[in-house]
Amino acid sequence: MTDIELIDKIIESKKPSDIFTDEWKKEYLRYSKLIHPDTCSHSQASNAMAIVNAYKDIIENGTPYIDEAGAFKVFEKKIVYEITDDNRKLILKSVENYKKLKALNDKASVNFHRYLPESMLLAKDKITGKYIQLIINLKDRAVPLSQQKLPQIHVNWLFSRMFEFTLWLRQMNYSHMGLNPTTVFVVPETHGIIVINFYHMNELYKKANTISAKYKMWYPTTLFMEKIATPDIDLELSKKIALYLLGDKSSAGTKLKRDNDVNQEVLTFLLTKHQNIKDEYVQYRDLLAKNFEKKFYPLNL
Repeated sequence: MTDIELIDKIIESKKPSDIFTDEWKKEYLRYSKLIHPDTCSHSQASNAMAIVNAYKDIIENGTPYIDEAGAFKVFEKKIVYEITDDNRKLILKSVENYKKLKALNDKASVNFHRYLPESMLLAKDKITGKYIQLIINLKDRAVPLSQQKLPQIHVNWLFSRMFEFTLWLRQMNYSHMGLNPTTVFVVPETHGIIVINFYHMNELYKKANTISAKYKMWYPTTLFMEKIATPDIDLELSKKIALYLLGDKSSAGTKLKRDNDVNQEVLTFLLTKHQNIKDEYVQYRDLLAKNFEKKFYPLNL
């Protein structure tokens, strides 16, 4: 590959795996020799080298994010939390609830395990014996929904996946209780989702013990009156994520009524409170069939 071809490939890339393989250290050295601006006269050499260095940093150190358990780092197929005294209880609860879902082995559950991480591993300090790190392994490259704004066609797919996930949890007599842009990741190649944290998972129709403080305003008001985990909670949180992804970070949806790029029938659905979520899933799928062409749209993240 010539320096010109390499620079073009780098400039057009979206993620580290577009230019790096598992042999990324050797590739980094080779790329540096070819396109470093000290030796390459191409007008885009500096820009390309900056991208390569940024990808190297992502591979080595991950991309930082923050959720209610604190800071975590996202790699292409791995997520890492440092465990402290402040977040230990929350993280251990998440792992405990994750194991409950992974232990479900009926046909439906095995199918929905693809929406869960491959594994959640706790690493111990060899001296103190305390847990010091949570390593979440993913089967596919996934991207947090946090800080994302996506076209309607992609939000349709993602909301469908979240809707299906909430129906499965309902069937298993659980409510996730904490769906938000930091707990849900998208698999760009398939439009699939991976839910990475289970801090607040609760048995249905039991007292709701905890919720996400940052997203308190996203929960149905009935939760604060009844304090019971009900099936509609996960659906309402999923709708808020969809509104967030469409560009309304408040998730009130008001400003989207003036957005010509947002389908108003879908918006009305997202803004309507629903109780019978099984019937509403059929309604939503009919809505998509009526308003959108049935085809796969590549998601470049």
